[in-house]
Amino acid sequence: MMERREFIRANEPLRVSHRLAGALLGGSATSDDISGGGVSFPTFQKLEPGVLLSLDISLPGFKKPISASSEVVWCSDNKEINSRFLVGAKFIEMDSFFRNKIIGYIDGIARKKAAVDAS
Repeated sequence: MMERREFIRANEPLRVSHRLAGALLGGSATSDDISGGGVSFPTFQKLEPGVLLSLDISLPGFKKPISASSEVVWCSDNKEINSRFLVGAKFIEMDSFFRNKIIGYIDGIARKKAAVDAS
C-alpha cells in the first residue's frame, strides 16, 4: 500500500494545549504523534470532524509554544484509561517558520532513529 501522507510523522510526546476556536478554556494532553501537517492527541471530549481548534504545541528548544489553527479530521474511541478519545487534527493556519521548525525537529528524530537502526 502506498503512503499518502505529505509529511513524515513522529511518535513524539509533546505537550499540546487545545481549545475550541474562540473559546477561552480547553484542555492539555501529550501528543500521540505529530507531523508538519497535523497532530494527534488524547482528549476527554468527543470532537466531530470539521471542528476548528486552537492549538499550542510545546516544542523542545522553544521558550513559547507554537500556535496553530487546526481542524479535526477524525476522532476515535481511545483504549487508554486516561482519556476517552483520540483526535487527529490537521494544521490549517500556522506560520511557515514554525511549521518548518516542526518538520526539522521530526527530521532530526528520524535521523537519530535511522542511525541507531543502522548500528
